[in-house]
Amino acid sequence: MNTPLGAFNSTLDTLVTIYEHQRQKKSPDPEIASQAFQVARTALGRLTETVERMKSLSNLSRAGGQVVDLNQLWHDTVSLIRAEFGEDLKLELALSPLPDFKGNPQQMSTVFTSLLRNAAAAIDSSRSIVVTSSVGGGELILEVRDTGIGIAADRIPHLFNPSFQVAENRVGTTNWGLFVAQSIVANHRGRIEIESQEGKGAAARIYLPQAVPGRDDWTES
Repeated sequence: MNTPLGAFNSTLDTLVTIYEHQRQKKSPDPEIASQAFQVARTALGRLTETVERMKSLSNLSRAGGQVVDLNQLWHDTVSLIRAEFGEDLKLELALSPLPDFKGNPQQMSTVFTSLLRNAAAAIDSSRSIVVTSSVGGGELILEVRDTGIGIAADRIPHLFNPSFQVAENRVGTTNWGLFVAQSIVANHRGRIEIESQEGKGAAARIYLPQAVPGRDDWTES
C-alpha cells in the first residue's frame, strides 16, 4: 500500500502548491493540476482494490470452513505481495479451472505467500516463478515452480522441520514458514511435497482433497 499512498501524498502536496499560487494571484499551469488529479484518482483506485483484497483474505467472522476459489486466491495473494519481489522478477500464473474448495482463505493465503517468498529468495531477477493449478487423482494440485539454485537432496527431508540458530547474538528461526505452511495444509487434509535438483530450480506442490458431497472436508482445529 505504500506506493499508492506515496503517490496520493505527493499529489496532495502538488494541489496545495497550486492553491497557494492561486491564492497569491499567480498563474499556475492548469495542466499540472489536471495531472495531479489523475494521479490521485489512480492512487485511490489502487488503494480501494488493495483494501478489498485484504478484506476478502481476512474475513474471520464465519465459523468453520468457507467455499474458496483457489485460483482467485492466488490472484489476490500475488497482488498483495507482488511489490516485494521487484518489477524484474517474472511471475506467471498459469491456472486451470478448479472446483470450489472448502477451507480458510486467510490460512491458505499464508501458505501461498510462504511458498512464493521461498521461491523468490532462491532466484535472481533474470529468472522466473510459475504458479499452476490442476486436478488429478481426485486431488487439487497447486504448484509453485522456480528456476533458481535448487535444493540439495539431503536437505529436502528436513525442510519442514523448524530450528533455531544464533547469529550475532540474535536468535533466529529457519524453515518456520514452511513448517507453518505444512501445518495449515495438513489441517485442510492435504500435504506439501518438494521436488528439486541443485542448479535446476525447485517445485513445491500442494495437494488438497476434492470435496465429497455430504462430507465436511475441513474443520478448524
